[in-house]
Amino acid sequence: MTEKNTTLATWAGAIYETLEAMGLDARQVFKDVGLDPKLVKDANARFAVPAMSDLWHRCVEVSGDEAFGLRVPGYCSALTFHGLGVALEASGNMREALDRLVKLSHLISDIADLDYECDERGNCKFSIQLTPADRLQVAHEAIDAFMYSYCQHIPEGGLFRVELVRPTPKTPEIWRETFSAEVHFGCSRDRAIFDEQLLDIPLSASNPALALASEQVALDSLRQLHKSHIAVRVEAEIRRLLDQGEPKQKQIAESLCMSSRQLQRRLAEEGVSFVDILRQVRHQLAKELLAGSNRSVTDISLTLGFSDQSNFASAFKRWQGCSPSEYREQAGKHQ
Repeated sequence: MTEKNTTLATWAGAIYETLEAMGLDARQVFKDVGLDPKLVKDANARFAVPAMSDLWHRCVEVSGDEAFGLRVPGYCSALTFHGLGVALEASGNMREALDRLVKLSHLISDIADLDYECDERGNCKFSIQLTPADRLQVAHEAIDAFMYSYCQHIPEGGLFRVELVRPTPKTPEIWRETFSAEVHFGCSRDRAIFDEQLLDIPLSASNPALALASEQVALDSLRQLHKSHIAVRVEAEIRRLLDQGEPKQKQIAESLCMSSRQLQRRLAEEGVSFVDILRQVRHQLAKELLAGSNRSVTDISLTLGFSDQSNFASAFKRWQGCSPSEYREQAGKHQ
């Protein structure tokens, strides 16, 4: 971990509100660790991770509550996480939301990566990935808070097990009651295990247009934060140019002020290719527009930069295994 690792200041804002609700002097607590409390409502402000860890430790100290991290998600809203929070709530289902969270999690904090996988037993395993050295530096309360902020949206009975690296607390029953699941401490990783079938249940607040617009806001913010992450910048440019026709690698490279060869090399260093990103963006947008709007297949194909409907239909069948019309019909049955 270096001083370059940062966390969204509005996440600290939820900590501030938690302290206030507990009758504690939040402003003084922030000043104790050298953080400016005025910044907690600034969507573009960020705090260094070491200072955030100090803040978590100080909160436990002044509150006398070892489970302080579990209290904070109760004071979060969609706006706590910038455009990403709105995009998650407006996603079509939990799978779409989880894909967005994994892709854009560095907007919240760039110290960790998020990932999930599903096994043959029908379990989905959502994990917070940190190097061993970084995990030692990140406050246990930060992991408690982030893990619960996600798990509280899992329908009752769907969460099976939570595994935490933190040592067993004095009152572990608080964690088990809060998560309403098995909670194990001293584990090798931080992860939550829940029923995979929940991923495809439609979300009640689904709004495809709002989800797409909010994701673009999050992408733009992340692009500014991580200008070295070329894949993020390429995706943002592809989305911006799609409705003008299929974006070409040379066109995107020029918009990023580099040669096509430079762009190809930079993407390879991040383990992706231009073709991969273009396909992923089109596939995701196609599913959301088909499931969440009444726009014609022809209109959607033009929005995604295809020259005609037949090319789009062929590509979609390769991606999804069914035609656009069949996918729309299947999605409608779940509404």
